[in-house]
Amino acid sequence: MNDEPLTDDLQQEFDRTIGSTAGDYDLVIVADFGHGLLRPSSIDKLTASARFLAVNTQSNSANLGYNLITKYPRADYICIDAAEAHLAVSDESPRPAMLHA
Repeated sequence: MNDEPLTDDLQQEFDRTIGSTAGDYDLVIVADFGHGLLRPSSIDKLTASARFLAVNTQSNSANLGYNLITKYPRADYICIDAAEAHLAVSDESPRPAMLHA
């Protein structure tokens, strides 16, 4: 898997596309797997342009603790599991076993 950031030109084009099309839809669904495609500039475009924004951020062994829902300043609907909710609020209480493996 190549999770290198996009080149600056490609990132700007990607962000322009998001900004110019997200507002055309009643619902924008974001599946953020945490591999670097959705940079802060892309998230800014999504949160500013989408009428209704549904976001799923997923934690996995490659991004545990770094791909949190809190990087989205706005979402009308979020889909995360309990372990990801614990991480997002920096809760130190026991977490599901999947995070301790």
